[in-house]
Amino acid sequence: MSQTSIKRPLQLCLLALVSYGLFYGMSVFLARVLDVDGFGEFNVAVATVILLASLTSLGLEKYAVRSLSAYYEQRNWRHARGFTIFSRNMILLATVVVAVTFVAVSLVWASISEREVSGPNLLAVSILPVVVLALLLVEFVTANGAVVRATVVYRLLLPASAFAFSGAVWLWSGGLSPFQAVACYCASWIVALIALFGLVRRTFPAEVWKAEESRTPGVWVQQAIAFLIHSVMMTQFASLGIVVLELVDDTETSVALYSAAMQSGGFVVLLATATNRFYGPIASVMIERHDYREMRKTIRERHSWIIPTTLVYLLAIIIFGKKILGLYGADFTAAYPALCMIAAGASVSVWFAMAPNYLKFIGRGNLVLGVTAAAGVLNVLLLLLWARRYGATGAGAAYAISLASMAIVFLVLGLRSIGKREALSRD
Repeated sequence: MSQTSIKRPLQLCLLALVSYGLFYGMSVFLARVLDVDGFGEFNVAVATVILLASLTSLGLEKYAVRSLSAYYEQRNWRHARGFTIFSRNMILLATVVVAVTFVAVSLVWASISEREVSGPNLLAVSILPVVVLALLLVEFVTANGAVVRATVVYRLLLPASAFAFSGAVWLWSGGLSPFQAVACYCASWIVALIALFGLVRRTFPAEVWKAEESRTPGVWVQQAIAFLIHSVMMTQFASLGIVVLELVDDTETSVALYSAAMQSGGFVVLLATATNRFYGPIASVMIERHDYREMRKTIRERHSWIIPTTLVYLLAIIIFGKKILGLYGADFTAAYPALCMIAAGASVSVWFAMAPNYLKFIGRGNLVLGVTAAAGVLNVLLLLLWARRYGATGAGAAYAISLASMAIVFLVLGLRSIGKREALSRD
C-alpha cells in the first residue's frame, strides 16, 4: 500500500478524530453545565432533527456521490447539472413541509394533552432545511473531488462553531439552558452552510454550469430510495434509542446515560463516514470501468489499517471506559456496560461499511433495503423488549446486536457479488 494511496483517507480520519474531540468536549461541557434532565432534553432535540434529516434528504444526498461521480466520468454535464438542481429543489421542498408539519402537530398535541411543548425540539426542527441542504452540499463537494475540504467544514467548522457559541453564551450569561444549547447548535449549521456554498461555487466543474439542463427524475428517485431507507435505518440505530428511552422512562436519566455512552462509544462510526467519502467515488469509477480486481485491492487496503485502528479503540474503551464516562459526572459511570456494547457493535459496522454502498452502486438497492429493514426491525424489537427493563444498557445491546449483524450480512453479500462480477469480466 503506497503512502500516496493512504494519505487522503488518513487525513480524513485525522479530521474525524479532531471533530470527535470537539463534539465530545462540547458534550461533556453541556453535561456539566446542564443538569441531567437538561442534558437529556438537548440530546432528544438533536436526535429528533437528525432522524428527520435522514428522512427528508430523500436519499438524494447519498446518491449524489454515485451519480455525479459517474456523470463526470462519462462527461455527461447535462445530467450533472440536472441532478444538482433537481436534488436541491426536492430536498428543500421536503424539509420545509416536514418542519412546518412537525411544528404544527406539536403545538396542536400540546394543546390537546395540556402538556408544555418542547421549545428545544421546535427550535431544532425549525432549522431542518438548513441541516439537510448543508448535508447535500457536503456530498456535492465530495463528488467534485474536494473531499478533504468538505470534511474540514463538516468535521471541524461545524463542531467548533457549536462549541464556541455554547461557551460564549455560558460565559456571557453565567449559565446555559437546553434551549440556548440547541440555539447554538442551530447557529453552527448556518455557519457550515455558508461555508459550503462557497466551496460549491469553487469546486463544481465549469462545464456543469455551461451545460443545458437534462433530467431523469424518475430514475434518480428510484435509485435514491435505497440510499434513503439505508440512511434512515442507519440513523435510527443511534437516535431511536434516545427517543424510545424518552418515551418509556419517566425521567431523563436513561436518556442522559445512553447519550453519554453513544457519544463515547460511537466515535468509530466517524471513521466509516469519513473514509467512505474517499472510497465512495473511487468505487463508483471502478464499477463504471468493471475493474473488480482493483476493487478487491482497495477493500484489502482499507481493511489493513481500519481494522487494527478500531481494535485499539475498542480495547481503550474496555480499559478506560469508566474514566471516560466520569468526565460527564460521577453518575454517568453507570453507562459503562452500554458503552462497551455500543463500541463493539460500531467497530464491526465500520470494518464493512463500504459493502452496502457497493451493493447500492451496482443496482442491488432492493437487497440493501431488505437487509437494512430487517436489521431496523430487529433494533426496534430489542429496544421495546429491553429499554424499559434495562434502560441504557438494554438500548446499547439492541444497537450493538442489530448493527453488527447487518454489517456482517452486507460483507458476505458484497464479496459474493464482486466474485461473480469478476468471473464474468474474465469471460
